[in-house]
Amino acid sequence: MPTNDCSLIQRRITRMDIDFVWFLPIYPIGSTNRTGQTYFSSTSKWSDIVDLKFEGNETTLWPELIDILKFWCEHGVDGFRMDLASCVPMEFWRQARYSVINVYPRCVWLAESIWFSALKSQRDQDKIIHTDAELYEVFDLRYDYDTYVAWRAAVQGAASIKSNLELLRLQTFVYPKNFIKLRFVENHDQDRIAYICRDNRWKALAWTDQEASVIETKGARLTVTHHSPCIVAVWEVESTREGLIGIFNVAQEANGEQFIRIPNLLNGNYKNLFIDMGVDDLLRRELRAVPVNNNGRLDVPKVAIVLHYTDILLRHKPIYSTTFDFNYRHA
Repeated sequence: MPTNDCSLIQRRITRMDIDFVWFLPIYPIGSTNRTGQTYFSSTSKWSDIVDLKFEGNETTLWPELIDILKFWCEHGVDGFRMDLASCVPMEFWRQARYSVINVYPRCVWLAESIWFSALKSQRDQDKIIHTDAELYEVFDLRYDYDTYVAWRAAVQGAASIKSNLELLRLQTFVYPKNFIKLRFVENHDQDRIAYICRDNRWKALAWTDQEASVIETKGARLTVTHHSPCIVAVWEVESTREGLIGIFNVAQEANGEQFIRIPNLLNGNYKNLFIDMGVDDLLRRELRAVPVNNNGRLDVPKVAIVLHYTDILLRHKPIYSTTFDFNYRHA
């Protein structure tokens, strides 16, 4: 039944085990070439925009925009995706976040940031521009545009998979502890993943594994590394001595490698958990039981496998990087 009550929609999607739904569009403002979205840097989209003038309008424009945020919160919206948030003054974001959080403390803020070349272009034109590190002062999540170009290069074979993972590891050094990146394979103004991987649709599935190279939470640790031609992600819980291993053949070619090795993984047959996920088409290409022998050696998967292990801690190491790990004192 159609409804204008966002809280009713929220209860329905919660029962589907979905955490976030980003509603687009919300409200039409532009006229010519409008996309039906509210942009806090302008009133329409790219070719039809006159940028909002934040400077000098702190007592007029700013309160009006903040009231718009509160209006939607009153109607049950509990999060906002701010398009091109990098190009809006930080002081406005601070005031807006403070005003909204005081009334709606559980409201989630997502910033669409921009890639490096666009950031440099804005700086060269002496326009307002903020880095991801600055945006973390206000926003809960940020788009992964700081690594998007490197990811596209890796997917399309123009750069190594390892170079992309090195950039993900760099994020853990330059952003605040417990930072959250919105990993994505497509955005509204980028190519669809089906087009990017049009010659091999399985590559699209394999690349959905995107996380920072090392993430630690209380009692658990996620480590992502590279075992050519695969990305390997290990989620390990120390207290229960168990974990999950995801092995993703993102290159979709063996490069002569028939095996990869997961050090300390016990010999035996491991159930491929994709069976429980109901990915039938994938299982026609993969083994349902994955044999491991010779101290962690297993076949390179055709696409991807997920294994569960118990009674051992692998303490998997992140990818070695000459850029970060080179021991210059003993070279």
